[in-house]
Amino acid sequence: MKIVRTLIAAAAAVALFALGRWSVGPVAPPHQDPVAANSPAAEWTCPMHPQISAPQAGACPLCGMDLVERGAMGGGGDAVRLGPDAAALAGVVTAPAVCRAVEFELPLFGRVELDASTVRSITVTVPGRIERLFVDSVGMEVNVDDHLYELYSPGLLSAQAELLSTAERFTRAAAGEAGFILENSERAYTSSRTKLRLWGLSEEQVDEIERSGEASDRVEFRSQFAGTVVEHGAYVGDYVHSAGELMRLADLSHLWVVLEAYERDLPFLRYGQAIEFEVDALPGQVFTGTISLIEPTVDRVSRTAAVRVHVLDPERVLKPGMYVRSRALVALDREGHARGPDLTGKWISPMHPEIVADGPGQCSVCGMDLVPAQELGLVGGGEGTPLVVPTSAVLTTGRRALVYVHEQDGDASLYRPREVRLGPQAGDSYVILEGLVEGEQVAVQGAFRLDSEMQIAGGHGLLSLPSESIDREPSRVDRGMDGPMDPARVVDPGHGSPLRHAELWTDYLRASAALAADDGEGARAAFEALATDARAAQAPDDLEAAQLGVIAGASARAAGASAIADQRAVFDEVSEAALSLIELAGNRGAATLRVAFCPMAFDNRGARWIQGPDGPLANPYFGASMLRCGVIEREVTRP
Repeated sequence: MKIVRTLIAAAAAVALFALGRWSVGPVAPPHQDPVAANSPAAEWTCPMHPQISAPQAGACPLCGMDLVERGAMGGGGDAVRLGPDAAALAGVVTAPAVCRAVEFELPLFGRVELDASTVRSITVTVPGRIERLFVDSVGMEVNVDDHLYELYSPGLLSAQAELLSTAERFTRAAAGEAGFILENSERAYTSSRTKLRLWGLSEEQVDEIERSGEASDRVEFRSQFAGTVVEHGAYVGDYVHSAGELMRLADLSHLWVVLEAYERDLPFLRYGQAIEFEVDALPGQVFTGTISLIEPTVDRVSRTAAVRVHVLDPERVLKPGMYVRSRALVALDREGHARGPDLTGKWISPMHPEIVADGPGQCSVCGMDLVPAQELGLVGGGEGTPLVVPTSAVLTTGRRALVYVHEQDGDASLYRPREVRLGPQAGDSYVILEGLVEGEQVAVQGAFRLDSEMQIAGGHGLLSLPSESIDREPSRVDRGMDGPMDPARVVDPGHGSPLRHAELWTDYLRASAALAADDGEGARAAFEALATDARAAQAPDDLEAAQLGVIAGASARAAGASAIADQRAVFDEVSEAALSLIELAGNRGAATLRVAFCPMAFDNRGARWIQGPDGPLANPYFGASMLRCGVIEREVTRP
């Protein structure tokens, strides 16, 4: 439906040209006609796809729209001019660039895990044989001083006899001896009691042995901890050695959710950030937690960093191992970076960062002194509000982005293309880092149509606007993992090294072709093979390994997607990593690979992909609905 509305709007634009109410080119004095002044030789083109050129009227082979005469629309220039009557009919809507608070949700996936700080191991401290098990299965609740097991142990029998003997000597020495003998007897008695306590007997049990005056070769052991049994590996009759683990307890009201964040998502995550998540077992129920740790290293294969979220679950409805779909609530500062919570004046435990207090004190988990948040580098930054425009206002090839800025010229409206530097996309808005100032009016509806008319008339549009002097970086859409691609390095990487698995490129092209053919099952098989290829491929350095990791992870997700629309969304991520890999390693696939671009993919955001050396352009993002939509940007020859 959106495409239909766009085509209708474009047709209206053509009608406006025919009425003489549009003009494109340098703003001319009132007595001049910029359309007539710039009329080239007759040539027919498509308003939606100006790269189409034909010697006579017909239909666009990409979208089916009627071609229009290029010469009848005027020559080049630097603005599109709308007369007073044409503005309303054209449907071009403007809005100001504004500085405002921006928030968006960043999807992340992970699993529920035990809070390692609450896990306690129940171990045997003296060799023996288990005679009875009072706690014999996972899931049982254990309180402090509950009996756990009964152990037969000759070593314990000897230790008890030693206690009784040293107790008797100490009693006699205390009654009539003094000096060295009393001191030595007391030391031996204390040592005997300590040994039994270190072997796991409670103070009451040691006192009972003294009161009874009897040693036993069977001793009942009690728990020094409370928790739920989460692991169990002992049976009646087992002979156990010293330091052997019988079971593990954990407090299941305190849990961790461990999320996997790709490198590109890490700038949007901060300590203390709020996280909402859901689990399949409890549909519709939303849980909350806060980020307590972002691991300082990135996995070399998956190219993700673990993000730990501390979660309180007093009702114990969450189970360790559950799969989690979460969203980080991201608020941006004026530079497009994530804001963290305000921790000014807070005190935090260095060992257990989930412990936050309003003043100095000790950690409730380990007893360590709390430290001011500023000493841990958790205070500061995140100032100001970003400059934003609606996503519909931005046209981008991935490498560059522009907006159409509105100026009033008497009764007419002028729309000039201006290159901007994009920050992150936040919901339905883009953060503008450079190129606009607050209050400037930009076209938020009809920008694609304006650009089409600019290009049809030979003006400088999205694909031909001269680079400005600002030192910009490409939009986040196209940066991939490691920065912009340099076309010269693509053709001649210089430092590239061959990958040992050329199948990677074969399976990538298979996946692309299957998506273009609307073949979800074929794409799934190709993605599975591609994930395997990427994991097995050899890379000489971390940069290439990073891209292989992205390809492996994203391909695995695409293989598991149930809808072809989801496969296409992930294919964009696979393609960006593949293009970065070509930049780093060169073309190690077919004799010639072609880089293609579709400006209409993902609601006009645009997306690129790699095509093989032969055959017509086949768009994997639209399939049969717009199979030929796009252009071949360049060819990448094999060194």
